[in-house]
Amino acid sequence: MKKKFIMMTMVLSLALTACGANATSTDNTESGQAESGVSSDVVDSENDTNEDVADDSEEIDYDALAQEIVAKVNAIPKQGVSLKEELEQVATLEAMYSDISAETQVEMTAVASLGAQVWDAELNSLWRRISNEFEESKKEEVLAEQRKWNGIKETAASGMTIMYEGGSIQPQIYNMELAEILKNRCYILASIYGESKGETVAIPTRSEYGAYVDNQDTNDVYSALYIYEGMESGSVGVEIEIYRLSSWMGYAEKNGDGYDFVSDDDTLKGTITYGNDGATFTVTESTNDLVSAGETFEFPWAL
Repeated sequence: MKKKFIMMTMVLSLALTACGANATSTDNTESGQAESGVSSDVVDSENDTNEDVADDSEEIDYDALAQEIVAKVNAIPKQGVSLKEELEQVATLEAMYSDISAETQVEMTAVASLGAQVWDAELNSLWRRISNEFEESKKEEVLAEQRKWNGIKETAASGMTIMYEGGSIQPQIYNMELAEILKNRCYILASIYGESKGETVAIPTRSEYGAYVDNQDTNDVYSALYIYEGMESGSVGVEIEIYRLSSWMGYAEKNGDGYDFVSDDDTLKGTITYGNDGATFTVTESTNDLVSAGETFEFPWAL
C-alpha cells in the first residue's frame, strides 16, 4: 500500500509541475477551463489509480478527493452568495483539505497539492461565468491576460522554492506557493467579474513574501523578483533575476513599505518596493558590469 501511495503522489506532483504543457489549449479554455492547467490534469492522471491511500487513521482516496473538491467549489455560487462570501468559503475549503493528517514528506506533499486544486477549481468556475456572460471583446481581453498569467505562474511558484532546492520538502513548498498564486489570481478574476455585476471585490493586500515578474508582455518570464522567508527565524531572502542575464541571491531588511537588499556576494545593493501592482528594484550600489547604480527595474506582475 505504501508503494501505491508513493506512486500516486508522484503522479499528482508531476501533473501539477508539468501542467503548463497542456494549459495553452484554447479549446480547453472555451469549454470552461481558465487555462490554469491544474485540476483537469490531476483528475485525468488519477483516473488510472483507483486504489485507496492509507494513513495511520483512515484510508484516503485522493482521486475521490480531487473530484469532491471540484463538486464542492462548483456548488458555492449556486447558493446565491456574494463573490466576497464565495471566496471566503473557498478559503475555508482550502484550510479544511490542507488540514488532512500527514506524517511523511510524501504525504505532506500530496496534502499540500489539495490547496492548489481547491483554488484551481474556483479559477475555472469564475472563468466559466466570465466566458458565458461577457461580450466577446471583453472575454478576449481577459483571456489574453489569463494566457500570459498561465505562462508564468509555474516559474513563479518554482522561484519561491529556491531556498529548498534539492531538498525533499521542495515539492511541498512548490504546491503551497502555487496554491497562493492561484488564490491571488482568483481574486483578480472575481474583481473583474464582480465589476460587470456591480459588485466590488477587494484585492487582499500583498503579504511580505511573494513573486513578481516582468514578462515583457509575453507568456514567459524575462525578469523576476522573489521575496521569501529566510532559513533563519525572522530573516528575509531575496532572489533577483534581470533580463535573463544574471541573478543575485541575498537578504533584505524591512525599510518602511519596502526592503533594503544586499546580495550574498556583496556586489549589489538596492531598495525594493512591492504591492498589488507589482514591484520595483532600484540599484543603489553595484560593483558588477551588468547593472549600474541608479537603475530601476520593474516587475509589473504580482503573482
